[in-house]
Amino acid sequence: MRIPICTVYLRSITPSLIGGYDTQAYHRKLRLMEPFRLTELKGQMRWIGRALIAGALFNLYGLVNMSDIESIIGEILGAAQEPVAHSSPIHMTIFKEDSTVLQVRRKNGRDIWQKIVTSETEELFYVNSKEEIPRLSLLLLKGKVITLIWYNNVSIKMYATPYYCNALNPLERALFWIILFMTLTLKGLGKASRRGFGSFSFKIEDSYGYLYDLLK
Repeated sequence: MRIPICTVYLRSITPSLIGGYDTQAYHRKLRLMEPFRLTELKGQMRWIGRALIAGALFNLYGLVNMSDIESIIGEILGAAQEPVAHSSPIHMTIFKEDSTVLQVRRKNGRDIWQKIVTSETEELFYVNSKEEIPRLSLLLLKGKVITLIWYNNVSIKMYATPYYCNALNPLERALFWIILFMTLTLKGLGKASRRGFGSFSFKIEDSYGYLYDLLK
């Protein structure tokens, strides 16, 4: 049985460079857009979680053992290997996604943008890339077509699993949400995230008051 906890709403601050089989976010022949990937979000959470736990262990004991870090991460975020093999304690489901794809190429010294509002609608227009999106000109140095995706609204429902309810103590439960919030705040999704791409704003709808009680 899964227990609903909250809903996370994400919106792009900067476009994401997320590609599929052909490294593009939009596939013209198939008329398909790349979806928001929960697997990448979970991977970023593991990166942030390892950093937090390593810092805590170092402050406590003055040394860091990677096996200890992976064991704690496995307990909190799920693991595929024994002795802590189990699925993620929080089940995430995308129930709404609204996105816009922008393709840009350089021609005669200007940047031509192709805005793909839906898989059936395309629109061409010109834009000053240096003013609209900083660093975009760096991506166009080789004259390639660059595909970016704006996630106008991604809604993710969060459900607690029996493992979350029965096996994790309150500190471990709180740590899961701290890792998630730090990931959404500090990390980006897709390529060039360290250069400012793939950043999100987010808000939490805590309809049941669970997170407020847990984190206060």
